[in-house]
Amino acid sequence: MDFEQIKKHISDLMDEERFIHSLGVMELSEKLAIIYGIDSEKAKTAGLIHDAAKQMPEEKMLSLLEKAYEGREKDKIVFKNKGLWHGPAGFVYVKETFGVDEETANAVFYHTIGKEKMTLLEKIVFLADCIEVNRDNEFDWAKDLRKLAETDLDSAIVSAVDQSLKSIIKRNLIIHPGSVNLRNEILETKAL
Repeated sequence: MDFEQIKKHISDLMDEERFIHSLGVMELSEKLAIIYGIDSEKAKTAGLIHDAAKQMPEEKMLSLLEKAYEGREKDKIVFKNKGLWHGPAGFVYVKETFGVDEETANAVFYHTIGKEKMTLLEKIVFLADCIEVNRDNEFDWAKDLRKLAETDLDSAIVSAVDQSLKSIIKRNLIIHPGSVNLRNEILETKAL
């Protein structure tokens, strides 16, 4: 599938609000990829498809989630939290449907939870999902972090994770260790 076909397919998978968000992640991912010197077309595609599984019926998403963990240790936190299913489910869906490479699919897999040793592409999609322009009404901190992301991607990620953790704690939800590990790894690297 070429990019326009993928874009049409994605628009058919979700409601208008989710598609507008996906376009925002696409645009910011492309912009940050150019700034940080990675393949901007790959980043554009990864940003567009990051929520491909977000609005799928639960049973289909669960089936894809099970498939995503074949050959991997089952992540009990992800399986217990339906809000996290769409990343790993999307990983399988975008590989099977669009034929994207492993790195692009991994950017979809980890865009909600993060992990240690993320590639630049994975970091960009992770952050763009939090701070794209359509998030300004939801997160009053998104605009400032977009500006910071242009000069210090890792600091912007730490700040975004901090904001996310505050929200998770406030709602008394389980914190996924991938987010904590990503944050700690960046802080440890910056401290050297």
